[in-house]
Amino acid sequence: MKKIINSMHLQHHHHLLVNVFKVFSVVLICLSLQACAPTAVQVLALNEDGTYQEGDEIKVLVKLSKPILVTGNPQLELDVSGRTVIADYRSQWGINGILFTYTVASGDYTEDLSYPSTLSFKLNGATILDLLGAAAITTLPVPGALNSLSYSSNIKLDAFNSLAGAKINMNFLGSGGFGLKGEKAVDYFGNSATKLGDINGDGIDDIAIAAFLNDSAGADSGVVTVIYGAAERDFSAIDPAAPKPEEGFKIQRGDCCNNLGSSIASAGDVNGDGINDIIIGSRFDDVPFVDAGAAYIVYGRNSATGINVDVATMDTSIGITLTSSRIGVNYMGAGVAGIGDLNKDGFDDVAISAPLGDDFRADAGVVYVVYGRSSGGNIDVNTMSTASGFKILGEDIGDRLGLAGNALALAETFGTNALTSLGDINGDGIDDMAIGAWFAEEIGTGVESGVVYVVFGKLGLRSNLNVSVLRNNTTDGFVITGEAIASYLGSVSGIGDVNDDGLNDLLVGSPMADVASKIDAGKAHIIWGKSGSTRANIALNALTPANGLTIFGNAIGDYLGSGLGGLGDINGDGIDDIIVAAPHTDNLLASGILAVNAGTSYIIFGSATLADDIQVAELGEGGATLIGAAAVDHFGFSVSGAGDLNNDGLNDILSTAALNDEMGVDAGKAYVVFGKAN
Repeated sequence: MKKIINSMHLQHHHHLLVNVFKVFSVVLICLSLQACAPTAVQVLALNEDGTYQEGDEIKVLVKLSKPILVTGNPQLELDVSGRTVIADYRSQWGINGILFTYTVASGDYTEDLSYPSTLSFKLNGATILDLLGAAAITTLPVPGALNSLSYSSNIKLDAFNSLAGAKINMNFLGSGGFGLKGEKAVDYFGNSATKLGDINGDGIDDIAIAAFLNDSAGADSGVVTVIYGAAERDFSAIDPAAPKPEEGFKIQRGDCCNNLGSSIASAGDVNGDGINDIIIGSRFDDVPFVDAGAAYIVYGRNSATGINVDVATMDTSIGITLTSSRIGVNYMGAGVAGIGDLNKDGFDDVAISAPLGDDFRADAGVVYVVYGRSSGGNIDVNTMSTASGFKILGEDIGDRLGLAGNALALAETFGTNALTSLGDINGDGIDDMAIGAWFAEEIGTGVESGVVYVVFGKLGLRSNLNVSVLRNNTTDGFVITGEAIASYLGSVSGIGDVNDDGLNDLLVGSPMADVASKIDAGKAHIIWGKSGSTRANIALNALTPANGLTIFGNAIGDYLGSGLGGLGDINGDGIDDIIVAAPHTDNLLASGILAVNAGTSYIIFGSATLADDIQVAELGEGGATLIGAAAVDHFGFSVSGAGDLNNDGLNDILSTAALNDEMGVDAGKAYVVFGKAN
């Protein structure tokens, strides 16, 4: 019996030793190879499925395969509005969970909240260990796959309650706006875009978008699409190639190679019928000479349904044609603008640039001012009488007065921002205008430093004006000179009253100005309006706070200031706001990919205290950042206010990506971002 008992004891000890050995072996294996380390098995939101807005807290739980202990503050990356944001560590959750939280910020948008990659679970210096000391493996389920955040939960973010401080990727607009796509490859839809005011008499603002290389009416003939505003409309469903009559209409010229839509602008109400009109440049138009250029005014009409217009065959009840009989390649129509009522006769007036015009000197350029009138036929701007308008002449060889553009290539500057109405900038009750000359060589600052000429409006008729006289402190206007060689001052925009002092202000751009060591970062300058019949010239290399402020580009080659625009009041504070484009910015997307030349547009809110220079990288709640969504989109190619397109009481924003590839290489795309009260 004793032997039997001893044998049982020996067997018991043997099994015990075997089990201990097995456990010890497993521990050694787990510790040495981490074969038993905790792993991330599921990511889910503790919030109910649904839509969340600014200020809401999103709780995201990462479940691991076994009990853990957390020391420190790990982080979880989330993909929001095409950018990466950080969800912060809140606490452990149960024995095997880690809770992270993220507070929804202004401008956040996503249809289904996710994280960028399997590597988005970051230790950030923390340790996550199991009870045996094995370190957790932080690899997450593949985004969108089984047990990932977007698989386990359906969390939508739509935080367009305010634009203040928002950073909005154009791929993630949601309810905050919409995009419209070009028809096909190499259309450059959005090479020029503009607000129109109300062009169809329904009391709601409208917009127009050009595609100057569209072939639908002939090779590179160009097309302009007018989009009607509406209080209740799914704008994203509009096909710009074939808008329904209640959505808008198209303007074409049935011939080859005219580039109709080289530039477009609201003409104001040039014929006095109470409805706004549109002016369109056609820089390669061959009437009456090859590449002489032309411009067309198409009248607005009191109708809820649009009718397409062919400017080559329209009669004078539809609109009028502006041509020049001056022999030569003038590129008239490279720039166009409505300039308000420059002579205070009760009709709005227009301006058209011919940057290669030789009226004074070779390629000095000429700008034609054409007065509004209640009736009349087509106009030859070269021979028009002083009752019809006057010429503004460039001052030196090669200045190319009225030419500016988007800095994509100097040979392809379209002039969309080289002419502008200012409203009343000098307090005399008459509208004024500004003209840019990128290629002007200013004495003391160097070759192609650029010049902007401000021309004051005056009662009655006036003779032709050479811009050189503006340098002499006359009642005709004043001059703003560029700051350095090849800074290319010349982009211009009227911006309303951004500092709330009762006078309109002016925005000018030097897209190739250097910012310290940041070559071609670009600058823009706000020039304050001032009362007085005369004004001293302004040198931007010595700009004082009394005359204005500077907005600085952020990085090498951004070309800030290529596109400029006045927005009106987009945030409901009663003060006008502005947009400044940098179409060459490189944008880091949530995927980790650097989108080269994606482009960015910066919104800067007006304020009665606006006085200090502005770094666009540090806007904070003083503005918003609109982010181009894809490489080489050049978002911000053309920028403008959109008026109140959706009739909600706040003005909206129009910014294009003329080289967007969604419908083919360089087909183009235009975006509208709705205004929001802060």
